Amino acid sequence: MSTFKNVAKGKLGYAPTEVDVFIVRARDQYNHFNSQVLDWRDITGHKFTLVKGGYEVAAVDTAIDKLQDTFAERELSGKSNPFAPSLSGSILTELRMLLLGRAARGKGKYFDRAGVIGVGYSRKQVDALMSIVHEFLEGGETLTLDEVRALTFKVQRGGYIESQVDAYVERLVEYLQTKRFGEPIVASPIANFGAGEASPSFPSEPSQPNNPYSEYE
Repeated sequence: MSTFKNVAKGKLGYAPTEVDVFIVRARDQYNHFNSQVLDWRDITGHKFTLVKGGYEVAAVDTAIDKLQDTFAERELSGKSNPFAPSLSGSILTELRMLLLGRAARGKGKYFDRAGVIGVGYSRKQVDALMSIVHEFLEGGETLTLDEVRALTFKVQRGGYIESQVDAYVERLVEYLQTKRFGEPIVASPIANFGAGEASPSFPSEPSQPNNPYSEYE
C-alpha cells in the first residue's frame, strides 16, 4: 500500500492509480532485475495525470528521483569492471559530446523558440543554465544532481520550446548519474606487483543498494 499523502480535495495531485501501478512495475523490476520492464533513463520522464485530491506532487517526484538513482546505481555499477573497458566511460563520452554540442551554441540560440504568440521557458534563465553547463563540461564549474533536479524556469512569450529544454535536462541528469554511479572501482595494478610489495588488493562485488520500496510496502 502506498504511503503517499493525498492533497486537499480541491487541489491537484498525481492520479493515485497511475502512481501505484508504476510503483508496482518498478518494484517488480527491482526484484527481477533481468526483466527490464523499465529503463532507468526514462523513469523520471514518466508522466502522471493531474486529478483533484491526488497524491502530493513533490512527494511523488522525490520518490521517483530516488528510484531512478537506485536503478542507475544498480545497472551502472554492475557493468563497471576494473579489468575490462568501462561501458559507462563510453556512455559518458557520448553524452558529454551531445550536451556540449548544444551548450556551445550562442546566447539566445540554444533551443528553438515557441514563436511570437507562443509561450516557452525564459530565454534569460535557460541561457544562464547553458553557460554553467558549458563550463561544467569543460571542467570549470561544479554541478550536482540535486541542483539540476531543482531547476525551475519562468515562462514567457517567445521563450524556448519547453519540450526541447526538458529533454536536454533529462540527458544532463543521465550524464550526472552515469558519472556518479558508473565510475569503475580501481584495483591495484597487477603489473606493479613485485618482490617486497604488499599483496595486490582486488575489488569486491558492489554492494546491493538498500531496498527503495520498503517504505511503500
